[in-house]
Amino acid sequence: MAIELLWLTTGLVFVVLGYYEWNKSSKKIEHFRQTPRPQREDMHFEVRIMGQDIDQPITDFVEDFNGYLDTLNEANRNERRIASVGFYLAAFTSFLSLVIGKLSI
Repeated sequence: MAIELLWLTTGLVFVVLGYYEWNKSSKKIEHFRQTPRPQREDMHFEVRIMGQDIDQPITDFVEDFNGYLDTLNEANRNERRIASVGFYLAAFTSFLSLVIGKLSI
């Protein structure tokens, strides 16, 4: 009786962990947003440094950083889903051991 309870408890823990990992796999880190520079309506001028707009370096950084976040989000999703499948397989194995234990008694 004690071994069946152990298999049942272990299986339930694996199911909960599998659900947790699958749920977390859909969470994403949001994109970084560049705050626009405030400008007065009556002032119309451009600021350039070495021929490029003053905001161009931060615009380029935001694009690159958001690309990095997309890569990170995809890797996180894949790793968490793989972990979730592993937990579900472990739960299946635990429940199968429970059934085999019951049949052999």
